[in-house]
Amino acid sequence: MAGDAKKANTETQRRQILTELFRQGVPTLWCPTVTHYRADGSIDVERAAAHLHFLAPHIGGILLPGSTGDGWQQTADEKRALVASVVPDAARHGLAVLVGVLEAALDEMQSSLTSLSRGKAFGDVTGVVVCAPRGASVSQSEISRSLEAILERSFATVIYQLPQITKNEISPLTIEDLASRYANFLMLKDSSGTDTIARSGRSFGGVVLVRGAELGYSGWIKPRGPYDGFLLSTANWLAPSLRTLVDAAAAGREEKQLAARVDRVVAGAFALVEDFAHGNAFANSAKLMDHIMAHGPRASKVAGPRYRDGSTAPADLVEAAVRLLRENDLLPDHGYLAG
Repeated sequence: MAGDAKKANTETQRRQILTELFRQGVPTLWCPTVTHYRADGSIDVERAAAHLHFLAPHIGGILLPGSTGDGWQQTADEKRALVASVVPDAARHGLAVLVGVLEAALDEMQSSLTSLSRGKAFGDVTGVVVCAPRGASVSQSEISRSLEAILERSFATVIYQLPQITKNEISPLTIEDLASRYANFLMLKDSSGTDTIARSGRSFGGVVLVRGAELGYSGWIKPRGPYDGFLLSTANWLAPSLRTLVDAAAAGREEKQLAARVDRVVAGAFALVEDFAHGNAFANSAKLMDHIMAHGPRASKVAGPRYRDGSTAPADLVEAAVRLLRENDLLPDHGYLAG
């Protein structure tokens, strides 16, 4: 009975924290924003601001740097610079901000979190995002101890299920246990595509569940599905369409024609970058398609998008992406940089 009372108290505290952080309710659509670079490798603040202006009417929050924003590759200095440049602008748009503390091991997570939390802009950050430590042989008890160590620091925390990178999966039992003990464990993002946790039927005490895997969006959000929302790389360029799908699904309606076009264009965008050597598929496809949303039909005439190593996508790849959007009636007449 004492354990049940403690679990109920933790859930009540979590609900209070969520209410305080999200006065208008927890966003149902989040975007792990791409990182825009200048030719010298520095953060392109102006380009990031224009992108955020495009996204803001359709999303409720951002994650930076997530996997899509090169979070696994960036140095501590790069992450601090990104947070410092983007967070104030996000605050002006009324967007919640999650900061990715994406590292391979606990000591690296702790060091990165300490470094980021000393930044001036960190005071406007909503919470932090962490994964399980990397390794196929890492046990559930080791995963739990690592996540406990982060949760003990009392930051509002999102746990990120990303087996494509970590090479392991956090079990539903581990998540349930952590949720019962830590009120600051507020959200779970699952990009696994297996959705084991959300489909387990276990109680997570009001932890908000958001899906990061792509395709079939309307079938995954409540009331039809098990998720409270989405945190999607494709929101970098499909935010208006995804907003329509999410709102319709939450209201119990289906936008079948739009859903079909979105699924086709998303599958096509990932297929286009299968053989691209830079970064990961989520970042590569999001950057490529955002470039077209920014510049419209003439995107192949404009250099870019620029990747972290300074390279740019070839014009023929950009033109193929333009055709993909045109064929699915999702190509804008003018890019958002055209004003």
